[in-house]
Amino acid sequence: AKSSKYSSSKSSKSSSKSRKLTNAPTLSPAYPIQLSVQPNLVMGLFGITELTESEVVTFEEQTANFMQDFYNYDAGAIFDVVATVDVTDTFLEASDMVGGQRFLQDNPLIVKYTTEITYRTSDPNLDAQSLVSEPFASEES
Repeated sequence: AKSSKYSSSKSSKSSSKSRKLTNAPTLSPAYPIQLSVQPNLVMGLFGITELTESEVVTFEEQTANFMQDFYNYDAGAIFDVVATVDVTDTFLEASDMVGGQRFLQDNPLIVKYTTEITYRTSDPNLDAQSLVSEPFASEES
């Protein structure tokens, strides 16, 4: 993690190397690091019936990266986002049986997971639930 504290030199005869460190930008204390842990989130994946262990790891990494990119590459009110995703369960959503057959292609694989996000925000009214759902909201929502 990056430190927001930089050493400053009390001597005006400091080397140019020290001056560069001293003049380095610092993070504003007006936007402290926030932590949000959101358990029991669910996402439906269509077209697959299970995830292997390596696919679960890929899901966790890609979902966390997507959330980070959503906020960190947009000059909005939420920034310095670091996300982790931990899959806690996967299961096929139950369906009605027609003639003794289930139509799996119509039923999503449900992935239940916990997201932990650290972030900074300039929005004092930010809702933690919307923080984790906004990256996945459709434009129609």
